[in-house]
Amino acid sequence: MFSRASSEATTDIRRRLVIVEAGAASLLQELDPDFDDTIAVAQLPDEAPAAFANRVLHRLGSAERSREIFQQALLCVSAANDAQARAARRLIALGVAAQTACRPALSELLVCGPSSASLEQRQSLLELADELVLAAERTPLPVRLKFLELAPPTPLKRSA
Repeated sequence: MFSRASSEATTDIRRRLVIVEAGAASLLQELDPDFDDTIAVAQLPDEAPAAFANRVLHRLGSAERSREIFQQALLCVSAANDAQARAARRLIALGVAAQTACRPALSELLVCGPSSASLEQRQSLLELADELVLAAERTPLPVRLKFLELAPPTPLKRSA
């Protein structure tokens, strides 16, 4: 997985974590190219939000055990705003914040939502950001919210 020696895995590799809910907006334009490694965890189309959150937390635990340090984390949310989706987002965000409390290299959590998000969904994401900032025992993890237009699919070009 690492392109450098394992002793460098914890210090020299700039690593980002991208967590993507099924149906979330494309965020390719949001990705900073100045990273050596991107770890992506994407929700499967038929995966329940709780199962997805559990898988993300398992991946965060694996990163902690192997001393992987993330400098950037992105959570890309879909338009779903039911209780299960909100609970899963909360668990995921708290898991990211907990890893930051142990290893403060993470500069922020960027939550990307669809520009079509309802007022209720925007409010729930703001409440989640407030919870992460206000509940921190030490220096809080900065949380930034961004609402994106869904990128239209790129048409395939036929070769001659």
